[in-house]
Amino acid sequence: MLFLAFPVSFHGKLAQYIGRIRREGGAKKVYDYRDANIPILEKLWKKRATYYRKSAFAIQT
Repeated sequence: MLFLAFPVSFHGKLAQYIGRIRREGGAKKVYDYRDANIPILEKLWKKRATYYRKSAFAIQT
């Protein structure tokens, strides 16, 4: 499992974080915490969500 609780939007770093858990055994879930009340954090979330969709990851809210 991966818990993202800090603002990151760079797709290369995000891919690296996710890639590490995908190659290890166990659960393959990413918990991405979003704060829609803070505009810059919402903007960063939208960038991450775009990456998730392009990479064919399911997004559940």
